[in-house]
Amino acid sequence: PADAVTVVLTCMAKDPKERYADASELLGEVKAVYGGLRSLENLLREALSDTPIQVLGTGDRFVAQVYLPGDRSQTVSVESCAAEAIAERVVKIFSVCGPANESFYRRALELNAVIPHGSIAIEKIDGQPHFVIGNTYPRATCDPEEVRRSVLTIAKHADDIERCLTGSDRH
Repeated sequence: PADAVTVVLTCMAKDPKERYADASELLGEVKAVYGGLRSLENLLREALSDTPIQVLGTGDRFVAQVYLPGDRSQTVSVESCAAEAIAERVVKIFSVCGPANESFYRRALELNAVIPHGSIAIEKIDGQPHFVIGNTYPRATCDPEEVRRSVLTIAKHADDIERCLTGSDRH
């Protein structure tokens, strides 16, 4: 893989300043390369194989349609985010809850203390501020069980917040 080549070339750099600072830095990069060998698609398929969740997408971007009680559903996005250092790459899992509403700020902060997977933030979606529940995991050590729990928890809480904010089921 290209990332393994990068590690080897860094180890072989003529200028010692361009090499890894020490063996623990090298070990971190080697672990990251190993952890990143599994495609995000395979990670998601394994994580959600025993659920009725439909996964669509390719490469580094997927959406999972999570069906919830009361004939509701929530779309959860799963993306692999690049970084210059292999060990700094992450998997981002998030779902839009609804438009940011100042009257909900206090409740959002209180919910952040009890949500087991993820946190509430405000992000611009189509140029407008929205509440979003998201979580990130290091790509190198991200495992299917973490992904499954995170997708399910984020979907449930995002839907609860969406219902509270809008009364609708848009996301």
